[in-house]
Amino acid sequence: KQAARGVGARGRGGERAAMSGLANLNKVLRLGGGQGSTGGSAAKLNLPASALPDWLKVGATCVYTSRSRGDSHRVKIKAIEERKQTVLFTFEQDKRVWKRVPFSEISKTGDGTLRPVWKETPQVATCEGPPPKGKANAEAGSPAKAESPVQGPVQGPAPGP
Repeated sequence: KQAARGVGARGRGGERAAMSGLANLNKVLRLGGGQGSTGGSAAKLNLPASALPDWLKVGATCVYTSRSRGDSHRVKIKAIEERKQTVLFTFEQDKRVWKRVPFSEISKTGDGTLRPVWKETPQVATCEGPPPKGKANAEAGSPAKAESPVQGPVQGPAPGP
């Protein structure tokens, strides 16, 4: 019996050691200590405001994308706070509502929580008008359709009156 108890006691002791090891691991992960702390100090590295994207300026209109809901809102940049490492903006829907976003959440590629407003460039006509041949036909009174290929099924002449 004593041998059996000894094995059982050692087994339980091993379980306790494993559980305390897991508790310690959880504590380290929760507090960000251990080897991960070197990465944590790198995250606190102050970035100069000049490192932010060119499209991010005071007075610029941007799009804020909520991380929790995924909603997009148009916002106006009010301040770039280098000391706090944040960007302060107000929502265009309600100018009384404001928010701060840390520099670390802003990407130069425009895929962070603050993004540029992508505007479509207006299409500009590449020519002054219709081609000269079409212009001559339009002036002569003949329809421009006559020279265009027939689309759809071909039918006989239109019924008379």
